[in-house]
Amino acid sequence: MEQTPKILLTDDIELNRVAIRKLLHRHDVEVLEASCGNEALQIALGESNIALVLLDVQMPEMDGYEVASLLRQEKRTHHIPIIFLTAVARDEQNELKGYQSGGVDYIHKPIDSEILLAKINVFIKMWRINSRLQQEVKNRRDAEQKIRHLAKHDMLTGLPNRSQLLDNLVQGKSRVDRYGGKLSVLFLDLDGFKPVNDIYGHEAGDYVLKEIAHRLKNMMRPTDTVARFGGDEFVILMTDVQDRDCIVPKLQSIISACAKPMQWLYHKLELSMSLGVAMYPEDGEDATSLIKAADSAMYRAKEAGKNCFRFVVEGQTESEKEYKSMAACLEQAIDHQELYLLYQPIHCTKSLDVVAAEALLRWRHPELGLIEPATFVPVAESSGVIDRIGDWVIGNALSDSLQWWKETQHKVKVMVNVTTAQISENGFSGNVNDFLSPVLAAIGKSVSLDELNEFLGLEVKEKIISRPFDSVKEQLENLKDCGIGVSVDNVGADVTALNYLKNNLASQLKIDRALIKALPGKQGQDKIVRAVMAIAHIFNMKVIATGVESKEQYEFLRDIGCDYVQGFYFSQAITSDELKMYITASYAHETFELIDQN
Repeated sequence: MEQTPKILLTDDIELNRVAIRKLLHRHDVEVLEASCGNEALQIALGESNIALVLLDVQMPEMDGYEVASLLRQEKRTHHIPIIFLTAVARDEQNELKGYQSGGVDYIHKPIDSEILLAKINVFIKMWRINSRLQQEVKNRRDAEQKIRHLAKHDMLTGLPNRSQLLDNLVQGKSRVDRYGGKLSVLFLDLDGFKPVNDIYGHEAGDYVLKEIAHRLKNMMRPTDTVARFGGDEFVILMTDVQDRDCIVPKLQSIISACAKPMQWLYHKLELSMSLGVAMYPEDGEDATSLIKAADSAMYRAKEAGKNCFRFVVEGQTESEKEYKSMAACLEQAIDHQELYLLYQPIHCTKSLDVVAAEALLRWRHPELGLIEPATFVPVAESSGVIDRIGDWVIGNALSDSLQWWKETQHKVKVMVNVTTAQISENGFSGNVNDFLSPVLAAIGKSVSLDELNEFLGLEVKEKIISRPFDSVKEQLENLKDCGIGVSVDNVGADVTALNYLKNNLASQLKIDRALIKALPGKQGQDKIVRAVMAIAHIFNMKVIATGVESKEQYEFLRDIGCDYVQGFYFSQAITSDELKMYITASYAHETFELIDQN
């Protein structure tokens, strides 16, 4: 709501004030009155939103010129325009004195009401314009501050997120390097969080995370950082630490605080916390290595029975050396063209036409040879290299898909696997769009965002999409809005949580090869596959069966209404050029001779 401007009227004669007050009655202004200079100064310094001062010159004790000069000297009032109203003789010297003391206009009595009102209107309009501009500036600053806050904080708990944590860790490390002392990094993981989600739902899970965040924040110093690292993981950064022994009481307090029961609705929730501690400078040289070291110590705490803490073991193990070496090699793998993609075609079950292909990342190290994704992807995730590798995979896969369309006239969607780290990062969906312009320009194709779903799809593990956290849900919703279909991979590989179905976050389910392997024959497996397929179809989701290795499996899946099939029965993983020929042969109903490229 717009504020009302105020006019300060100062005159020692009450009748003059009454006359001008009546004159101003027709305006939407608030009139403040003063009978002398001292009273005028007190009002001006105590009030806000004064748009104009109407000031008599001849007053006892202090004349108008002195009042104007003092108003100009004060920071709070120096900007307020002053119009002198005076019965002093009409001479140039008095008018000049008025302007020199800070007045913007000089009106002689008797006052022409129309002239006075016209001038007042000008200053009131100027005040309103300035007020609106100031409010707009404030609104923009508030919005920018809110955006900056959201970019660095977790939406659910309000704690600093991973990005803000890394910034604070770098600053803390610099402080230690300059002034000495130590820095401790605490990696915390909730014990028993998954059963809470599975039994009571994501509302209970969210409540637990917010309650734990509240407890942790309240028990740490203002100089410490309590951050949500992702999922049910938290990281605490403690500054100005002397040694390990001095923080042991605080670690014990954290363990005890997190183990206190929580009351959610009518349910008593009991969880615990496993905690790992790394110290700088002895346990790592940078933020990434410190967090990884604390993470490793946390897993040792879990192995020790949970609900406890462990410090990083002194000295570096061989596995840690291997990790650092592989992380360094991965940094260079893209530039050295050691990474490449293979594709396994996905067929329409009824027509056997190739409708999609799963992109499979491979790494051929010049010395170590072919390194399996199961070995290097976890290293890429924990070291942070996964972001750059993920960008490279999506960009190249999309480019290949467009190239197949250009050369075969058939649209074959490429399915790219997305890791936990990628889908948890804010802004991931926006990064996908960043690939479009250069990739589409290079391939010479004009494809709108609305058409993107025909060429690119993303596959996420069921355990990722089943997570109740707002950040994951928001990313998946953004991807859907961008026209990028999401397929749920490995359905049935673990305990299935189907909460994501009601949120309509995905368009396809991929039944894990472990279920398909026993088909047909095992009645229990048959029922599970039929059930998963029925549930998916109820939610208007397509079903892809992976790991199809025999004619009998294919025919069984076809007969029960499976939408798409993928596996060695049709093709192993092949190169982009081979897939292009495979697509052509598929639509011509010819057999394509495969070459083992794995």
